[in-house]
Amino acid sequence: MANDWYEYPFYASSKSRQMMATWLFIILLTHTCMFSEHIHVCCQTKKEDDADSEMIQRARFVWKNLPIWMRKYCRAQYSYCKLLFPKTDSIMRGIPSGGDQIRSHNPNYLLSDETAFQADAEESYTAALPCCQRITLVTSANPGWAADFFRDKIEVN
Repeated sequence: MANDWYEYPFYASSKSRQMMATWLFIILLTHTCMFSEHIHVCCQTKKEDDADSEMIQRARFVWKNLPIWMRKYCRAQYSYCKLLFPKTDSIMRGIPSGGDQIRSHNPNYLLSDETAFQADAEESYTAALPCCQRITLVTSANPGWAADFFRDKIEVN
């Protein structure tokens, strides 16, 4: 999955529960923020509290458990729904679902977790297309737009 994610900037992965796919993408994006300049990642899920606890705090956990030399190389500053990397001027931000959330933050990377459970997933995806260099959608099964998207029933530009 990691190799495919690096190769394809628009990446969608269906999963079963407890696959730890969200963890994988959080790890990859934390690394990206630590070692790449000016990366703005929006980690989107259904609710803001979940975006913080399930995504941003996981990124913080990943950072805290790196070897000390890596943490010293690129420090991280956590606040609710934000993990800043001052050395690289990069940020991971947790946001609730909705296209307006994407438009108001204008990220260059999007990680959408449990996309099929976001009522306005299509709006979010459409809002991310013009600004995001990398879009990652991860979800377990649920009927709706995301299910059709994952089964290639929706044409992508």
